Amino acid sequence: MNERSTGGFLYTLMLILLGVGIGLVAGYFLWVNVEERHPPDKLRQPVIEIQVPKEKEEAPKQFLALETRISDALVAYDYGVAIELLLELDLLAASDPEIGRVSDLLEESVKLRVVQLESRGRFAEIDDLYESLNYAMPERAEYYLLLAEHRIRMGAADAALPVLAQIENHARLGARARDLLESLSVSAAEPLARLKLIPRGDQFLVSVTIDKRREATLLLDTGASMTVLDPSILRSLGYSLNGQVATFSTANGTLRAPVIAIESLETGRAGVSSLRVGALVVDGEGIDGLLGMDYLSRFNFALDQDGGFLDLTSER
Repeated sequence: MNERSTGGFLYTLMLILLGVGIGLVAGYFLWVNVEERHPPDKLRQPVIEIQVPKEKEEAPKQFLALETRISDALVAYDYGVAIELLLELDLLAASDPEIGRVSDLLEESVKLRVVQLESRGRFAEIDDLYESLNYAMPERAEYYLLLAEHRIRMGAADAALPVLAQIENHARLGARARDLLESLSVSAAEPLARLKLIPRGDQFLVSVTIDKRREATLLLDTGASMTVLDPSILRSLGYSLNGQVATFSTANGTLRAPVIAIESLETGRAGVSSLRVGALVVDGEGIDGLLGMDYLSRFNFALDQDGGFLDLTSER
């Protein structure tokens, strides 16, 4: 091959290589541009749409609306209604602050309802209230304890035993439950006093001693929140009736009467010191007053109507 032919061949080869190079570079930039505008599916970031369920969006609004209704019920003294609404509110409580608000409102409402029922002498309804709370909220052991204590005060210690047994191993309230169980077993063996019940119609009379020097016959009344004594007995013991007065609900309507702090009231070995009593005449021959829950609640007591006696088994 002569020099001219060789030079032509090299020149042609260089043109070919240059064209290939230009083609490769152009192809690379074209590929990069396409990838940027249309990345492969495996490299694309998926778009995730989070949809909040409608009921979750509405739950806080429902909680606040129900909480407002409960507050309105408390203002209107409808404590029973407030408690029913709180059982619904408890199901809506999701966060710790909401659970805490339910607990606070429930504690307040139950206390107010119990006081309301006590003032009306509706003690059976207090039992029903605590029992309904235990069914609806078995995790709230405090209402088991309150139910047991109420039954003990009402002289139904046997009915309190199974309730206490359910919480005797509770981390916070178990110690109190075990103490009550022990006291009930001790009190059953060592009664402080056994009072003979004197029938009077469908009610009973019991004998008491006032200030260690005056005997009196009182009508046993578990529906009375305060013990009542005839004013003549109080005067005979040297008490003045010109001091504080209170309102009493009687069979004859609402009456205002003096309230006196006596030194003591005793039945056997079961005595209470500094007891505040109402000075009020009670209808009925030979009846010197009423023996109420302010005295009886100081003891664990059991009423045996068939046997005709009242056992005061231990001081609370």
